Amino acid sequence: MVVYAFGFNALHQTRPTATPHHSVAVFAPEKLQNIRRIVQCFADNTLALTDGDKLVFWGFDPQTKSVVSTPTSFGKFGHRKLKCVYGNGTSVIGAVDEEGRVWECSLAELKNDAAIIMEDISDIAYRGMDDVVVAIDGTGTLYTWTPQNPTPNTLVFPPSSSPTRFVHLSFFPSTPTSSHFLALNSSGTVYSWGSNRFGQLGHGNLDFVASPTPLEALQGIPVLRMACGMYHSAAITEGGDLYTFGWDSKGRLGIGAGGEEERNTALPQLAVFLDEEGGEMNEGINVVDVACGADHTVAVDGKYGQLGLAPPPSKHDSWHGNGFNIDAFRRHPFFGREQGRQVTGCVAGFWNTFVTVEEGFCL
Repeated sequence: MVVYAFGFNALHQTRPTATPHHSVAVFAPEKLQNIRRIVQCFADNTLALTDGDKLVFWGFDPQTKSVVSTPTSFGKFGHRKLKCVYGNGTSVIGAVDEEGRVWECSLAELKNDAAIIMEDISDIAYRGMDDVVVAIDGTGTLYTWTPQNPTPNTLVFPPSSSPTRFVHLSFFPSTPTSSHFLALNSSGTVYSWGSNRFGQLGHGNLDFVASPTPLEALQGIPVLRMACGMYHSAAITEGGDLYTFGWDSKGRLGIGAGGEEERNTALPQLAVFLDEEGGEMNEGINVVDVACGADHTVAVDGKYGQLGLAPPPSKHDSWHGNGFNIDAFRRHPFFGREQGRQVTGCVAGFWNTFVTVEEGFCL
């Protein structure tokens, strides 16, 4: 597996390079040398695993207040093998190792003093707005704590809620102001809670929700994967359909509603996929992965290993241009099985994207 990157790069957070003069934006996908997986992508820095399973980072370093332009060893968690990382990229950093132990420490301090918060954890998420951490233990129960008070407590549900087993969490790690959570239970039901200023919780209103509440609009439609953006959300159903909801500014929802119109879409909407001529092709799409940035959404079609969305040729002379918005998903011509680059996964940062590819695969 190899990783390609493109997007905003002012602090080297997208494309690490030792070259003193670098591009503020990387418009064409570029292969990252010796990187096999992106572990976490924050607004100003990126954590990844090398081909030799070494944890490295690049971008802005909160400890030294300087830019790290090449992949550099990240020692906060020692040599532990990590499943996932959470935090805000500036002060809070934590991780779940392969044994299910949660380690947490300060990202801004020079000392490496990660402490164990919990054990037997399968997934974890963080909300920067109020420094809240939520985790799922081996029984499917949700626990919560804050870095200032790292004592886990079970998450309180409304009295009308029935017991459920949770299996997955989603959050937006790219900013200290992230404001909502998504959770998935073993039956494929999505729950959401937190800030709902732009309808990103999917409940049909803009009201704040204090505790996990099921999305009624998706009841009876089992969901497999979810993603949180800064002010929007996405969900992939068992049938490979993609639903998005929240703020549709700049076309980030991909529902074909007009990228210049700033509006809230507080109920899940079926995403629109277009072919090269601009015609809809939703029937041939089987979405297997999705990632949400601050202003964009990226989806992977499992049928052809393709990536969307990408700039439409009708809007610009080149696929590498900028300065316009896209309001429906379009295939990126650089990726796909026929190009020998089958996409297997994607990660979205604040204004950048990382794509994991199996190269050499052709139809």
